[in-house]
Amino acid sequence: MVLDSIGITDDRMYEGRIDAQQIGWLSRDLAAQPKGTPIIIVTHIPLVTAIEDYDVRSTKPEKHHGISVVNAYEVLPLFDTYNVIGVLQGHTHIVERVEWHGVPYITGGAVCGNWWHGTRLGTPEGFMVVDVDNGVLKTRYETYGFQSVEPKNT
Repeated sequence: MVLDSIGITDDRMYEGRIDAQQIGWLSRDLAAQPKGTPIIIVTHIPLVTAIEDYDVRSTKPEKHHGISVVNAYEVLPLFDTYNVIGVLQGHTHIVERVEWHGVPYITGGAVCGNWWHGTRLGTPEGFMVVDVDNGVLKTRYETYGFQSVEPKNT
């Protein structure tokens, strides 16, 4: 199941948000699954992350909360009674795995690393490989040897 976690704000910016219409759809779609069906959720902006604990942020407050889904507390309880075997997420450009109520929330790094300038908080440029076997989700992060080069002043 794919969620759109980009909530467009009135000032044409964005915040991490799953809107009410999607929450309703998700509730109905989860309920329609046969009991025990392995379910994978995919979202761009993370539902669960610890990045704010180890990413140095500026002291200037952000206008909108864009690093994670601001209303994740409305979404997470929906997963508690279903066989959600993983939530795949991105946006932060790091590899991270956080488990909440038995569900792994796996953030997959980025092909561009730190926006084409090397590693991002220790995560090199790369991509996540996902395998599912007998209802078990396994991931591994692959790098591909990209070497960033400082742009020349022209």
